[in-house]
Parts: sequence; structure tokens; C-alpha cells
Amino acid sequence: MNPWEVLGVPKTATEDEIKKAYRKLASKHHPDKGGDTATFQNIQTAYDTLTNPSKRSAYEQTQHTTQDFDFADLHDVFSNRTSFEDFIKKTRWGAGPRSSQRNHDVSAILHFNLVDFINCATKEVDVRVDGTTKKIFITLDPEYRPGTRLKFPGYGSKQFAGPAGDLYVTINIVDDGIHQVSGPDLYRYLEIDVFKALLGGTEEFTSPEGKTLSVTIPKAAKQNTKLRVKGFGLPYGANGLRGDLYIELILKLEPLSDEDLNKTVLELYNERHSNRN
Repeated sequence: MNPWEVLGVPKTATEDEIKKAYRKLASKHHPDKGGDTATFQNIQTAYDTLTNPSKRSAYEQTQHTTQDFDFADLHDVFSNRTSFEDFIKKTRWGAGPRSSQRNHDVSAILHFNLVDFINCATKEVDVRVDGTTKKIFITLDPEYRPGTRLKFPGYGSKQFAGPAGDLYVTINIVDDGIHQVSGPDLYRYLEIDVFKALLGGTEEFTSPEGKTLSVTIPKAAKQNTKLRVKGFGLPYGANGLRGDLYIELILKLEPLSDEDLNKTVLELYNERHSNRN
């Protein structure tokens, strides 16, 4: 796999150009959007290779089959000033097995939903390596976040002699369309009508785990007012602590009839909310 060709960038591409190409391809081929998982993993591996200095250096080294040498050394061989054995030792030919024969590492992306993260769930997952399926168990530690990368030594490719490569698993979260993750905290929007925003009250909503919660709306609440619900974010630390859930209010105004325009705000509020109960 040529990482530059996978991302469609030249070898002279800058870090920003590589990142831009990766984001465009990752969005296009993401499995959650109907993309092919293998293609998406290749894109992820290519990006990881080009943005990790040690991996990029290792990859570039495998692209050379011989090591540069001084032609003066070759002249010394034929003039009997050095032995052919010493000359060989100074080149890549004398360096033992080529690095291209090393069993390579394997990368995979595994998707978990928000409730899995909240419950620190343990999942048995299948990963394809060298055409075979390997089973691994992953327990979502309280410190894991989307993007966390786990290493499984010896679970990578085993096509050549020597130690097997390693398996690197990136933890991802399935977008539920409601919540955004920032560290241990969660963020979401909540629609309320303008009358409740003016007069205050309570509004019910459903937590990520499916619990019915209510939040107090202060009087004269403005658009994008942020409210905090403590302890309903993601777990963190070793003592069962959880982050917070932040709610951003979105005000909506339902259509008003001519008759409605002659009523007070309190009358409209009581009518609309009594009809919902």
C-alpha cells in the first residue's frame, strides 16, 4: 500500500494537505455513511503512516532495496585493498534480512455506541488479519475516548518468519445524532417554545441511557442559553465519577392565529402546555 496514492497526495504534500485529503476521503468512505470498511481502514492506515514520524520513516526505508555506498569502496575491492566480505558488510546486502520481510502491523477501527462508553462495556469483536478472523476482548476503560488507540502485541500479520506484527485498534463512537462528546462531558440541544423561555418552567428530555430527566428553564431564557445536568456525562477516573451533560436551549415559535395575537403571553403559555398534559 502506497499511503500517498491512497490519500491522493504527492510525496511533497504538507501536513495540512495530508490532513485535508484524509478528512475528505474519511467522510466519503466512512462505514456509518455506507462506505466500504476495508477502504476506510486503508485510508486510516495511510494517514497514520504519513503523520507518525517513526512509521513514515520505517515505511520509506522499506522502499529502498539497496543502501547507498561510496564507489571508492568498490574500487578498493578490485585493487585488493579491502576484502569483498568487508565491502558486503558495508552495504544493505550484508545487513541480513531486508526490513521489508518484517511482519507488518495491522490497524482497525472499532465502533461503540454512547451507552457502551457510559457502561464501560466489554465487547468481543472480530478482526480480520491475513485472511483469518481473530477474536479480541475490549473493555471500555473510563479514560477511553473516541480516538483512543489500543495496542495488541503479536496480533498483527504473521506472513514471514520472526515475531508477528502488532494490532492497533482505534476506538470510535457511533454518532447518535443528538450528543457531542468533549472529554468526559456531553453536549446536546433542546428545543423549547418561546413562551416557556419567557415565563420559565421545566422541560423533560431523555438521557443517553434512556432515562427521563427534567431541566429547569429560568425566566427570560435566551437563545443558546446553556444549562448543566451534573453527573450525566461519560465516566472518568477510578471512583465511578462522571462528567456533566450540557444542554443548549433552542427557542421555537409555533404559528400564531389572529385570535392568538389578542391573548397575553401567560394565556398562550397555559393553553399550549395544558394541551400537552
